[in-house]
Amino acid sequence: LRDGILATLVSYALYIKQQAPHNATVDLALERLENATNLALVACGTLQELLGFEPSSRLGKLPISAVDAVKMTSIDRVYGMVLQEVDLIGLLANPRLQVPNGTSDYVADFWNYLSRYPFPGFSDYNASQLYNFDQNSYVVTHIPYIVTGEQRHEIYVSDAPWLFSYLRENFYAAMEHTEHDLLAEFVDN
Repeated sequence: LRDGILATLVSYALYIKQQAPHNATVDLALERLENATNLALVACGTLQELLGFEPSSRLGKLPISAVDAVKMTSIDRVYGMVLQEVDLIGLLANPRLQVPNGTSDYVADFWNYLSRYPFPGFSDYNASQLYNFDQNSYVVTHIPYIVTGEQRHEIYVSDAPWLFSYLRENFYAAMEHTEHDLLAEFVDN
């Protein structure tokens, strides 16, 4: 589950089943994906095994200052956790999946951490760190996927005011200093 796309597939299959008219093929595909996912979840056994790290220890080592958050090691770690969180939300949304105990608590703890994450603004980077600004901005633009199920549901400013503040405050810097793809990510949110 950690390195594959099974969590994404089962999440999308459930969404298709919920949104589309009844379809026996979709039902069968979802059932098979749920069975395969449950086998993988049982094989993981614990949340720590599923994540590949001990949750409270990892959360305790994440950056708490903009000085630390501009470093690529911090950016890569947080970005990976954001993507993993998207998958966990998808797994939790399916009542037929046997997610490890503590998964929903970890999801809540990580979201709480993100609400306090010291996202450095453009002015916090020096000229040699523009790549880091881009990468941290990708972290910010992917955070909404956690609460929207990869944009299957709406997000509101009230869901994450800190996120929208970052996007507003850094939009013009992104326009001037980044590639079109990142700028599109800003606009998409």
